[in-house]
Parts: sequence; C-alpha cells; structure tokens
Amino acid sequence: MLFYFLRGALPWSGLHAKTQAEKYRLIKEKKKKTRLDELCKGHPAAFKLFLEQARALEFTQRPDYRAMRDLFAELRSKCGNIQDHEFEWFNGKELRNLVPLSYDLSIKQPDDQPVKSSSGFCFLCGGSPKVKD
Repeated sequence: MLFYFLRGALPWSGLHAKTQAEKYRLIKEKKKKTRLDELCKGHPAAFKLFLEQARALEFTQRPDYRAMRDLFAELRSKCGNIQDHEFEWFNGKELRNLVPLSYDLSIKQPDDQPVKSSSGFCFLCGGSPKVKD
C-alpha cells in the first residue's frame, strides 16, 4: 500500500485476465519478477530497505516496528523535517486547522504480549503463572 500511495500505481496494477485465479497468478508472477531497484526507483533508499526487511520476515515473525518508525523518522529529518502539509499532493488545496501528528512510542501493537510481574501475577488478566494464556 505504501508504494501504491507513493507511485500512484504498481507494475502489477491493471493486469487483465479471464478469471480471478488467473489474475492473481499474473499478479504473483509480476511481483516476483519486479526487482526492488525498479520498484523503488526515484525514492529514497529507506523505502527499499523497508521492503527488503519486510520481505525477509517469516510469516509469524514480528516486525521491528520501532526500527521501521526510526528509519522513516531519520529520512524525514534528512529531508529537513518537512511538515505533513508540505507534501506535493496538498498543493493548491486550502488547508484549515491542521494539527501536527504526535508519535506515541508506547502504542501497543496487536501482537504485543502482556508483561507479567516477577511475582507471577499478571496485572492485565489477574492470572498466576499456573494459569495458561
């Protein structure tokens, strides 16, 4: 989705097929054949690194959300801390009452595990170490 937003289209957008299964097969083949250098051409190296790391994850492996956020925060800093409303897609649009985004690093991800205390009591569920999750 990120690259769709960046590029406006993807190399596998608009493929035509007679059946849904054939279309999915064509998309899969095009995705496999599309090199990251081609997909990321014209964009900062951080985007290619993001995709490389995402593609290297095993199905059940948890992404390093903080590292990804830091990667793009560093890129934004290198770009001179461009403001959200300064992106080209806002050109010519009247913007009112914009509020800057704040990034809360304590936001929990869906796969975060509850932290149990050393006493064995879980403050979130009230369970003890003898209770199975």
